[in-house]
Amino acid sequence: MRRGTLMNSKPLCILIRQKVGRRNVIFSSAIHGYSFGVEEFAEIYTERLSIPKAQLAEDMFGDFYFSGGKIKDEAAARGKKTLFVQLVLEPLWALHDCGLRRRLIQRVWLKPWLHKRSVFSVHVSGKLGVTIKSKRILDAFDEAMRTWLPLPQACFRACARAPSARSAFKNNHRMQYLIGNKSDHPLAKAVQECSPEGITVALVVKFVLKEGAEAIKVTVGSVWTLRGRDLLPLNLATAGVICAIDAQGLLQNATLCSEPVSEGLDVGIK
Repeated sequence: MRRGTLMNSKPLCILIRQKVGRRNVIFSSAIHGYSFGVEEFAEIYTERLSIPKAQLAEDMFGDFYFSGGKIKDEAAARGKKTLFVQLVLEPLWALHDCGLRRRLIQRVWLKPWLHKRSVFSVHVSGKLGVTIKSKRILDAFDEAMRTWLPLPQACFRACARAPSARSAFKNNHRMQYLIGNKSDHPLAKAVQECSPEGITVALVVKFVLKEGAEAIKVTVGSVWTLRGRDLLPLNLATAGVICAIDAQGLLQNATLCSEPVSEGLDVGIK
């Protein structure tokens, strides 16, 4: 999808803005190892712009711009830089330009007996309030960005704020993706209610086509909870959680259900 198509699709833009505004969406650099959400930059600018942090975080990724001490809408139509470009991207671009493209490696002597530090290190230490120990300019840039915008904290915070698996499909948009706009889907109610007293539904990632009309039965031998790379055995899994199972006759991308149904869930790798 082209950028113009994405930005001119108002319903899609509103949906994206709402998701980012919930502060469980992060922006990351895998190469340099830093990550951030709109909250970090809302915190930086709230006092400077005299705008509440919550409002900045909500409007940061929308079609808004800052002018006259106020946040105004229709930035694209008025040819203005959006808040995200002005307050987030341009400062990051300036840091990348200073540390990576221009490579300001001129040396300054703090004292004759101290090690030399790059101009970038001295500049960033003062501006961002971080301490940089690396002497090489490329290492100093990575260290500065990882210290200023630490990836582990951003990822943990986003995961903590993400909707739980149990409540995720109460959102109609997610549910429509799952059942394909079929209001009478036999599993819709079971998925949304996610009740331990209801029928049991499990989804497997892929499937293998097999001839025959007879229903395939699968026996679940054990259940585990996922903890990073580890699997911890469970006696039972609470309704609505993501878990791992060991089963005989398991078909990937199939829907397992404790009762016969005419149609499975439409989830798979596409």
